[in-house]
Amino acid sequence: EIFRAMVTRLRNIEGSARQQEKLEALGTMSAGLAHELNNPSAAAQRIAVHLGEVIQTIQSVAHRLHHALEHKHWDRLIALVDEVLESLSARKHRHSIETSDSEDALAAWLREGGVTDAWKVSPVLVGAGLDKSGLLSLREDLPKNAFGDAVRWIALRITIRTLLDDAEQCTGRIAGLVDAVRSSARQERAEAADIDVHEQIGSALGALE
Repeated sequence: EIFRAMVTRLRNIEGSARQQEKLEALGTMSAGLAHELNNPSAAAQRIAVHLGEVIQTIQSVAHRLHHALEHKHWDRLIALVDEVLESLSARKHRHSIETSDSEDALAAWLREGGVTDAWKVSPVLVGAGLDKSGLLSLREDLPKNAFGDAVRWIALRITIRTLLDDAEQCTGRIAGLVDAVRSSARQERAEAADIDVHEQIGSALGALE
């Protein structure tokens, strides 16, 4: 009887100790989780604000284009944007000296075509795989006074898609953190998996940007 009582008491003590350790670990995890959740949630909030600004801008640009373009011009413009957006998700943008040179060259060419904010749109276009050769035929097809707004409209459409992709990454990051906490609470062991370190660093840099 004494032995049984000792065993029961030891089990109770061990259970209490494990519970205390779990509570302490939960407190530490909560502090870390709050920090980890704050990053993607703050990024998502900034994305929402930026997206609202871009939508307002593209509405005014589209309004001007509707007065300057015919239906055939719109068909040409939309076909080009659809082609760019279709291949956008497959592109892994890596900024380099060559990329900067391409952006400078495109900006100079756009300025010659009357695009006053060429420095702003050229990085977006180059990042999506558009260069002078891809826009040359467009400039020849469109009315001269509409080319600048057409380029802006393309860049804004690309920006909207990029922001939506970034928002999806942020919400995916939050969902992943919640799943990790659930697994930890259930004391499940995570399965080993290969990861792309470059992709993870690129995602972090995107959130910082």
